[in-house]
Amino acid sequence: MNDILKQRLVGALVLIALGVVFWPVIFVQTERQPLDRTSQVPPIPKLRNMQIESPKPVKEVVATSEVAEIALHDAPPEAQDEEAEKPALDEEGIPGAWVLQVISVSKKDKADKLTGELVEQGHKAYSRSVKRNGEVLYRVYIGPVFDRSSLLETKQSIDSQLEVNAIIARYVP
Repeated sequence: MNDILKQRLVGALVLIALGVVFWPVIFVQTERQPLDRTSQVPPIPKLRNMQIESPKPVKEVVATSEVAEIALHDAPPEAQDEEAEKPALDEEGIPGAWVLQVISVSKKDKADKLTGELVEQGHKAYSRSVKRNGEVLYRVYIGPVFDRSSLLETKQSIDSQLEVNAIIARYVP
């Protein structure tokens, strides 16, 4: 076959291919879908005005620890014992809890070992890391409990058993 015939056949194939590709673009009209103009937003709900009663103060609840301390100092000794047994409530109305800080060490494995021993003895023990003066310390705690007097008994037994001077402190979650 001669070269001119080859060129004409290739050219014809190219034109046919271009015609197939561009025929729908040029001559076929696409069906236009109508635009949905209805709203998808629900209507505004109707609200009722309601009157809410103002809260009434509860006289038996102590709101802060300062009020509790003032009340304890002014009360007779018998009333002080009764008040000391009730857990005081904080500003949010949540009862205050107490923990026993048993020991503070610089090695995590020592804190974990002591925590495990205390748990085996039946105490609710846990440890936390605290950063002090650029050094990480691990503190072992028992608690939290709402009754501070029960921690006094636990403190005495832990102090004598481990030969430490444990500290009773407020529980901070």
